[in-house]
Amino acid sequence: MFLSSHFAVRRGYWGVKMSPDDAELLREFSERGSESAFAALARRHSGLLFHSALRLTGRADLAEEASQNALAILARKAGRLSACQSLAPWLHRTVCFEAGKLRRRESRHTARMKHLNDLSSTDESGSHSKEIELASSLDEGLNALPDRDREVLLLRFFEGLSFEEMARQRGGLAATWRQRGLRALERLRRWLAKRQIAVPVAVLAASLSTALSQAAPPAVVVSLVSTAPAVAASISWKTLLLHSIHTMNVKHVTLAAAVVITTLVPIGFQAIAVNRSAAQVAALESTAAALTSKVSAARTGGSGLRPPGEGVNGPNLRNAALPHSGGGLDLRAIAKILADGRKADMLQLLKVQGQISALDAQALDGLLMAASTLDLPPGHKVALYERLVIALAEKDPARAAATGLLLATGLTGDDATRFWMNPLPNVMRIWAEKDPEAARLWFESQSRAGSFEARSLGDADLDGWLASGVFTGMMWGRHRTSGLAFFETLDEAAKANALRRFGTSNDTAADHGQILAMAAQLTRPQLKLDALLGATQSLARKDLDKAGAFIAQANLPSTETRRLLVAAAVEPLHQGGSVNVGERVEWLRGQTPADQREKAMGYFLGEALSTDPTGVRTLVESELANGGGDAFLGAFLRNAALQNMSLESIAGYLPQLTDPSERARTLREIQQAKPGEARSAAISAGIPAAELESVLSAK
Repeated sequence: MFLSSHFAVRRGYWGVKMSPDDAELLREFSERGSESAFAALARRHSGLLFHSALRLTGRADLAEEASQNALAILARKAGRLSACQSLAPWLHRTVCFEAGKLRRRESRHTARMKHLNDLSSTDESGSHSKEIELASSLDEGLNALPDRDREVLLLRFFEGLSFEEMARQRGGLAATWRQRGLRALERLRRWLAKRQIAVPVAVLAASLSTALSQAAPPAVVVSLVSTAPAVAASISWKTLLLHSIHTMNVKHVTLAAAVVITTLVPIGFQAIAVNRSAAQVAALESTAAALTSKVSAARTGGSGLRPPGEGVNGPNLRNAALPHSGGGLDLRAIAKILADGRKADMLQLLKVQGQISALDAQALDGLLMAASTLDLPPGHKVALYERLVIALAEKDPARAAATGLLLATGLTGDDATRFWMNPLPNVMRIWAEKDPEAARLWFESQSRAGSFEARSLGDADLDGWLASGVFTGMMWGRHRTSGLAFFETLDEAAKANALRRFGTSNDTAADHGQILAMAAQLTRPQLKLDALLGATQSLARKDLDKAGAFIAQANLPSTETRRLLVAAAVEPLHQGGSVNVGERVEWLRGQTPADQREKAMGYFLGEALSTDPTGVRTLVESELANGGGDAFLGAFLRNAALQNMSLESIAGYLPQLTDPSERARTLREIQQAKPGEARSAAISAGIPAAELESVLSAK
């Protein structure tokens, strides 16, 4: 099951299936000397070669050299390999051999790794030495797998084939291929477990997906394409002989070997990234401390300079103690500060945000992976993820999208919903603003691969949320032609999400008109409401009357019109602002269709109750005295029950509901909102126990 829940992208340009196959290109090179055919092979496998060697050596320069050597050997042996349908297993085996030679040659590597281990700043990520050991152990584990197991893993995760496609191309039943895939990952997991390396199967699958979405750096690809054929001439007979002996000692490595080894970059190479992150954070703190000291000394001398972060009327960050542990960031403390938000110490919050923004992409990625190992309270982990992944998106949106999708697999409940609805779409927005075509291709490839399915979020429109980020980024990034074309490819639910996000924080009147026109094309009233909600809330923060005019132009049914009007009225409350509740009630009275007026005012006052309990109760009494009926009172009670207040403050109104259906509905919804106190509050307010039991037991 999990094999279909993670995205499977063939190494190449964002998962697009490539042709001709390896055998055709290699024959073209070996028989006709076609440099373009060899260049295509080099580009196709550059990511696989480079990242495998990078994990084994820990250095980009050695990884590039090993990749170049592997391609050079391929050029020398092209004639003997031209029958291979896929070169991935052979190339992986070769680059691992070359990387091993370079690692042994470079004695400095050992010293460097020791230095990195000394920089470890947190105990939460586990033993870094064990993580680094895992990276090299994976090669042995993959080589130990049967050929058939390695084949199915690479077909699934490297070639991007579904099990049905495997059956059509290779023969057999799709169910048989699916079972082989599950068995292969389980065998690899057991092999690692025997060597005291505990890696769950789900993590293996997720890591496969993440690693295979990464390509080699462009400069490396150019270097490999241009230099490998020339290097081939300098390869000695001794090197070729040693390579042949090496490949004879172990069973011929098939497709799976290349995939799973590269997949666990987030696991095996994670230690290096985390350590580098800690080192950079520690360096930032040291630099900030030194600068503060110098500025303080300058001030003592009468220079008039201000410390960093201290404006004329701004906060002074000199004395804001950044949570740290052993020279690096204390991720638990940082997560709490970020989760507290406005309730946190603002000096600490500002300093934390500033230091996170100062980190480079590799450091941010390492901290995200370290954060994934922590056991944090609800809301803390997703707050940490959100800040880090958005900072990463500003520097490397492709990496942020891949890492964010991997991290989302470990979240459940409200944390998962929050991460899918906000940080991930915002990553896609940032990416689409910078490179709309790459963002679109990545999103479409992940959608086809089923990456947004089986996330334990019920029927949540996960792909629609991410699509909304792509669309908004295109429109905000002045790629409107691309944005409108992309919009037309979406289903109605995704279109509604896209328009809602596009309207959020959008003050452009022309955009509001376009949102109205595009929303009018949607056939379901609820989706139209969703599509218009973002612009409604954005307008309501600045001008309530403009929000009302916008809603009136939408020509929605009266129920949806009422819902948007209430959303506009309560928007300042959601933003932590204050409102004149009485004025908002009168605004709703004048704006809302007559058949929905009482409900609108009731729902608004129920929402506002927690901000001004005394004032709101006075307004409720006034409405009831002036003819407010059961529709008003029921709406007020139902919405008030959802607020963070005791039911005792509103239960006294329950007996005043005289309409049986309105009273029964209200009792049921109050019970759902606050099951622990609803019964006692209702009975204490005078609701007969028999009636209460009858209502609550009814289906």
